[in-house]
Amino acid sequence: ELPSSDVEFLCMLLDELFCSAAPLLVRYQRMCRRSADGRLEESSLVKTTSQRIYDEFGNPIFSTHTVEILPIEEWDRIHNDPKEMKLYMQLRTFLGEETKGEELLLSHKRDILFDEHFATLNQSEAGRQKLRKIANFVQSKLELMLNFAKLSQAGIQGPGSAAPVPGVVGPYRTLSNSL
Repeated sequence: ELPSSDVEFLCMLLDELFCSAAPLLVRYQRMCRRSADGRLEESSLVKTTSQRIYDEFGNPIFSTHTVEILPIEEWDRIHNDPKEMKLYMQLRTFLGEETKGEELLLSHKRDILFDEHFATLNQSEAGRQKLRKIANFVQSKLELMLNFAKLSQAGIQGPGSAAPVPGVVGPYRTLSNSL
């Protein structure tokens, strides 16, 4: 069982796809602890960090992943800056949904079971409309990624092109939060 909603997990996968060549990926998300018998327990706001080291061919050879629980105040401070909003928070903003930490914690279990669960959303017209909006959002992000890849193949530096990080070799292209 996932510790997040279907929509949140989709955004985590897309973050990974968009930043697959980045030596550092930082995400902010919600996670819900589960009991031994699978029941949903308390939710937390977390910062997850993935750091990768690449070989000379651009293949990842080592990665470190950390999860840090964030206080609500820090979550809200980070997400007050639109430049810091990761994909999931961009989607919630796009959908006109709440992005404040306290409300996100309160709605997390409901989101996992109903409001952001693909099968449940597909059972009503309002849910299907939300799924269409999510699909439009994801499609626009994928189009940006494809356009960035075309620019990159043409040798043009696009938004989010990063300079090499000391001690890390391999590809450095990342997609910025402008996605």
